[in-house]
Amino acid sequence: MERSRAMPEKPTYDELLKNEEKYRTMLEAVEDGYWETDLAGNFTFGNSAMCRIADRTHEELIGSSPRADADKNTSKRMIAVFTRVYETGQGEKLTDFELVTPKGVRKIIEMSASLVRDSLGNPVGFRGVSRDVTEKVMAQEALRESEERYRTVMESNPDPVVVTNQKREVLYFNPAFESVFGWTLTEHKNKILRGFIPKDKRVEAETFFSKLLNGESFSGIETIRNTQSGERIPVSISAAVYKDMSGNALGGIVTLRDIREKKRMEAQLMNAQKYEAIGTLAGGIAHDFNNLLMGIQGNVSLALFDLEANHPLYEVFKNIEKNVKSGSRLTAQLLGYARKGKVEVKALDINKLIKDISDTFARVRKDLVVIHDFSPALMPVEADEGQLEQVILNILVNAGQAMENGGKILLKTANVTHEDIDDSTFKVKPGKYAMVQVVDSGVGMDEETRKHIFEPFFTTKEMGQGTGLGLASSYGIIKSHSGYVTVDSEPGKGSSFNIYLPVSGKKTTEITPVPKSNLPGKQTILLVDDEEIVLKVSSKMAERLGYRVIKASDPREAVKIYQDHFNDIHFVILDIIMPNMSGGDVFDELRKINPAAKILLSSGYSIEGQARSILERGCNGFIQKPFSMVELSDKIREIMGE
Repeated sequence: MERSRAMPEKPTYDELLKNEEKYRTMLEAVEDGYWETDLAGNFTFGNSAMCRIADRTHEELIGSSPRADADKNTSKRMIAVFTRVYETGQGEKLTDFELVTPKGVRKIIEMSASLVRDSLGNPVGFRGVSRDVTEKVMAQEALRESEERYRTVMESNPDPVVVTNQKREVLYFNPAFESVFGWTLTEHKNKILRGFIPKDKRVEAETFFSKLLNGESFSGIETIRNTQSGERIPVSISAAVYKDMSGNALGGIVTLRDIREKKRMEAQLMNAQKYEAIGTLAGGIAHDFNNLLMGIQGNVSLALFDLEANHPLYEVFKNIEKNVKSGSRLTAQLLGYARKGKVEVKALDINKLIKDISDTFARVRKDLVVIHDFSPALMPVEADEGQLEQVILNILVNAGQAMENGGKILLKTANVTHEDIDDSTFKVKPGKYAMVQVVDSGVGMDEETRKHIFEPFFTTKEMGQGTGLGLASSYGIIKSHSGYVTVDSEPGKGSSFNIYLPVSGKKTTEITPVPKSNLPGKQTILLVDDEEIVLKVSSKMAERLGYRVIKASDPREAVKIYQDHFNDIHFVILDIIMPNMSGGDVFDELRKINPAAKILLSSGYSIEGQARSILERGCNGFIQKPFSMVELSDKIREIMGE
């Protein structure tokens, strides 16, 4: 007997309605849009989320086609997807297609579709899920744009930038980093840069990075970093930590500014300030020393005035006078360094000046071969002849001392421009220059020596072999003439001194010296000087020459005396540097009293500075201490027109 099977009972109509309601409720709760279409692609169903995506009511959605809101290309993509689903029976996904809803809203949709069959397995339509990914895609686009923007900023940043993780492994560095430090990103990404931090800076770097990961930011920290080749370069570091969305530190972004140029400029400024300070000190010493020499010179002149040449003490006093002149030359070097020693400026033929000096030098150093390579068309320069001679002679002597066993010196001149002056330690003023080059084949100098050769009292010679003022005064003289000096030298390869002086359009002139003599005078002189020793000896010298002298040690007293007696005073000898009232102010007051007053300036400084300014205001002349009776007599008679 055959056993009967239990057949499943068909669901009742009420049960079907209940199941449909359950699934409809579930679909309404879904955040994504669920939809169904017929084979033509027209909506037959859509949940509330689908209506929101399509910007339509349920009634508007039914019977519409998703292609209605798409452009032509998107529509073709949708047809292709539905065709493949129909032909293969396999579900497909269409990502990131753009629709513009009836309300004009642009939306980016992600859709998956599958085939719907009836109970007999025949295709009757499509169903699927659509998701509005507009915000997601826009956020991704914004992120890409942001990354591209910041990458552009990084790539175009002239300062090196490096990004590391917590382990200090390189995640990124920009082209400027590769250019300055030499490492490449392709070779060192996700690696630690070995040798980048110098050994003596590692503890500092460890502390710095720990603070950085703890949230501290840094700006303008100056330190040292190594290049791939091992060169130590000064850098200014600015850094900040970057974090994840939860605020956890992920690593550091570090900007390293190459400050080699800044350091060079700072060193240049410090040197300039140092030279200026030393120059001021040197000038002050020279001024005071000249006042002391004035006392000696004046008394020697007074003694010699009454002595015959055959007197036993005549030669003694003449030797003292020679020593005073030697001391005066030393103070002239100090004033040259202090840039206060330019005495008489005129247009000069440098070729002739150098030829005369070098010929004299060559006669003394016959073991040296002096070669001339002069430009025949060399333009003249405006300079003080004596000081320029001193510069050339100082450099020649320096070259000779570097060649104790003989050698060669090349003296070359040429017309150049500022573009031909190659030196990074100063900024050259544009224009034309006359170049004087002195090249020797001596022992040369190392870099440390070369750095200090223009400093006063710096010398590599033994005690008593040199003062250390020769090159220092040369430097000051050239600077006072608005010129430049450069030096190239290496040990064993000699030295090259290059002097550049601004050229002049004036023609050179020859000045015939005026013969000197002790001619007697008879006028009244007002002598103004705050130094007692100078006041005493100068008044005695003038009195010995026949003049009547009124002395004043206080400048204000001098103005009052002149105001009361200017009709009886024929001549004024006026010191420049005095307390309470400067020589320039005294000059102005005297000229107010008597615009025709004959005034001779006297100073331990030279004609530059305050003296030059007073002379330009109409003062009659200048005499530098120490001066002799002959020089005083000639200067007075020159101004008095005798």
